[in-house]
Amino acid sequence: MDDFYLFSNDGEVINMDFVLIQQLLGDKGLSLNPAKTAYEEEYQDIPGEVDEMKVSLLKVRRFIIEVSGEPFEDEELEEENLSEEQVEYLLDLLKNPDIDESDAELVLVLLRDRGEDVVSRLEAFLHRFPGLSRNVYHFARHVLDKEALAEIVYGFAANGAYATEDQLFWMAKLSEEFLADTSRYRDILFAIYQHPNATDISRSKVLEIPEQRFGMPELRHEHLRVGKSDWLSWSSAVGSRSSSKMSRNHSLMYFGKASAMNHLIAECVASID
Repeated sequence: MDDFYLFSNDGEVINMDFVLIQQLLGDKGLSLNPAKTAYEEEYQDIPGEVDEMKVSLLKVRRFIIEVSGEPFEDEELEEENLSEEQVEYLLDLLKNPDIDESDAELVLVLLRDRGEDVVSRLEAFLHRFPGLSRNVYHFARHVLDKEALAEIVYGFAANGAYATEDQLFWMAKLSEEFLADTSRYRDILFAIYQHPNATDISRSKVLEIPEQRFGMPELRHEHLRVGKSDWLSWSSAVGSRSSSKMSRNHSLMYFGKASAMNHLIAECVASID
């Protein structure tokens, strides 16, 4: 599809239109590519030259991505050492209240060892830059204070009126992998699941988490017992994989009769020891 540009003097109008577009695309089984989605608060001409410091940092970023495939994907990757000047440059970018999306992405990729410095800006990044949600997920593994991170994610999930499907999906994945032991974990899962902009895909991500606390088995059972063949029921079946065999197979018996796909998934999940 061709590129789309949204313009308005009111940021709230942009956010509302952006959510509506995603809902309309979702109805057709389509989605936006977050890597190609950007939000600019003010149009600016691209500068003719990029300063030498930023050029050097962009080379480091490219090296990390080319070697690992994705920022932060390879935990064994030995990161090139940044000079003190480069670190200071990145920290100055971080302090800029009007930081743009490309600089925010550079910070998330390169300041992996300064997680506590970056975490205070993550909430702003989530609200301002929907396309960086995957970067925030990768960066989260380097944040030592998981409780502080959980508060940020919960605040966004509970109050992010214009959260996108992509953002809700990555925040659910982030929470599953890094926040399961925090005091906000339950609140986060239900804030994402019940979010006004939640879709079948973002809800399915929550349902497939094999969590046995917080009434999650009962929530999955509600989808399994109705005999549907859709993402919510499939994810609920997968999410039941950590339940006891007796409990799991009882629910899967009804679920598996709804369709050939349900039967296949039920057999796979039931075979898990």
